[in-house]
Parts: sequence; structure tokens; C-alpha cells
Amino acid sequence: MNLSIRKKFDFILYTILLPSIISFATYFGYFSRYNNYYYVEKMPDNYFENVYKYRFLSRDIIIWLQYYVKKYIFYIKNDSSFINKVLVKLGASEFYLLIFAYNTVFYILTSIIFFFILNYRSKSHNSIIENLILIISVFIIGLSQYVVTPYDLSSLFLLSLSMLLIIDLNYKYSLLKYILLLIIIVISTLNRETSALSLSFYLVIILNHNYKIDHLIKISKQLFFPILCFLIPYIIIRIKYDNEGYSNSVIMANFLKLNFTEFKNILGIIFYIIFTYLSISLCHKKSQKINIFLYILFSSPYILIILYAGILWEIRLFIPLLLCQLVLSNNTCKRDEL
Repeated sequence: MNLSIRKKFDFILYTILLPSIISFATYFGYFSRYNNYYYVEKMPDNYFENVYKYRFLSRDIIIWLQYYVKKYIFYIKNDSSFINKVLVKLGASEFYLLIFAYNTVFYILTSIIFFFILNYRSKSHNSIIENLILIISVFIIGLSQYVVTPYDLSSLFLLSLSMLLIIDLNYKYSLLKYILLLIIIVISTLNRETSALSLSFYLVIILNHNYKIDHLIKISKQLFFPILCFLIPYIIIRIKYDNEGYSNSVIMANFLKLNFTEFKNILGIIFYIIFTYLSISLCHKKSQKINIFLYILFSSPYILIILYAGILWEIRLFIPLLLCQLVLSNNTCKRDEL
């Protein structure tokens, strides 16, 4: 993609500087039940419990990184350098600093991928809408990060990467890109089960308002392997951890009543409704609005699960849905033949 000087400037501002600043403000400026002293001191032990145990990939990567950088952090802490002064000023544990660094990298990478998704084959000289969607996306991702987890931002990066591949595949099919998409779905499922939302996105993109039987048969063939790449690791992970003596409940608790009666959880639902309305308002074609409604319909299993088992004031649960909806508000789904 050939970028103009203006686009390059936008790229630096909105995909590198802005997420870096928001990430720093979130991790060292916010104060919540998820980053107070007691919670931070329990890291990473608390990531081996409850639903966290199924989302082990990023957690294990950070633990591995901690093992290899521990000695360097020790030398830095015993040095009078500028970096040491910054670390002392922040006063955070090693694991918390690593989560901050790890998540900030994936925050930036997600923003970069999102930039290329929104500008995919764009012929518009007016980039106001693309920049608006990008900035909104960067801010709502950052706003959701008061819940400190090792996997949220890496899962958003993998979801964004899968969306870019799906859009590119839809424009021009390639077996290599298709195989790469399958690999990303497997890795993404090992990281967090929101990878299923990439299947909903894929279905919307390739459906393209064509409901003829022969087209639907082609779609079912194209979706067969991506669905397998989600289901097989998903099932294996749950069988493995349930057999190792962990709780055998895939859905850990029933929060359905609380999500519709507690004020803070109702605010979470309103948050999703507001940004869904925004994504629909940004559409300039009726077909784009239909795509968003179809995406919500195809994503209904995820929505029902978070209504039942999620604590909805943790608005991070809605972010994967909203990112896909914002992409669909700007995508025409034009394609070559399957």
C-alpha cells in the first residue's frame, strides 16, 4: 500500500504514539480493583485460576519472558540510570511491568493492523471517516484496559490480523493466505476463545447478501476448516484442564440476573448499545448496516455466553464485537468469485 505523507503522519500519530500514551496512562494512572497492590502482588498466580486457566498462551509467554529478563531487571534496579529512576518512580512489580510492556506492544500492533484494514484498497482522498473509526477504536480499547489481563490485547491483535486476511481473501483468494488464516485461528483459540468471532466476521464477508444455494454450498466448504481450527483446540484445552483437577465447569458462574439488575452491569450493556448505534450511524450504505446486523446475529452465541457468564461492567468483553462492527461499517464486501 502506497501511503501519502499525510497518511504516514496519521499512521505514526494514531497507531504508535496515541496507543502508547493511553497504555501508559491506563496502567500507571488508573486505580481499580484489578491493579491495586493486593491484586498485583498475586500476579501471576491468579492467572492459573477460574476461566484464566483456559487462556494460557499469553500468560505462559509473559512468565517465560520474566524468567529471561529477570537478571537484566536486577542490574537495572541496581543502576543509577534514567531507566532505573523511571522504574523506581512507577513502583510496580516485575510481572506488572512485563504485562504493561507486552500489552502495549500488542496494543500498537492491533492499531497498525486496524489502520491497514480501514485503508484497504481505499481510493478516498478524504480519510476523515477512516481516522475517526481508528481513533474511536484505539480509545475504546484503552478504556477497557482497567481490567489487567495478559491475553486481551494479544487476542485483539490476532482477531484484527484474521480480519485483514479475511478481507484480503475475499478480494482475491489464495491457498497460502487461507492456510495462514487457519494457523492464526488455532493460535488465537489457544490465547482466548473470542477467536470464534473471526468466524462470524468471515461468514458476513463471504456471504455478501448472496443467498443462492450454490453460493451457500461454497461458503460452507470454505468455512469448514476454519470452524474445525476453532473447535478442535477449544475442546482439547477444556478436556485437558478439566482432567487435571481444575473446575469442570466451562461456564464458571451465572451472572445473568446480575447483568440485568445491577446498575454498573446495565451501564456495560448501554455502552455496547451506544457503540453499536455509532457503528451503524457510520455506514454510508444500507448493505453495510445489514452486514452489522448479520454479524451480531452470527455472534449471538458469544453474546449469550457473556450475558450469562460475564461481568458486563468489564466492557472489554464487548471490544472484539465492536471492532468487527466498526470494520463492517467501513467495508463494502466487494469480492472476486469464490
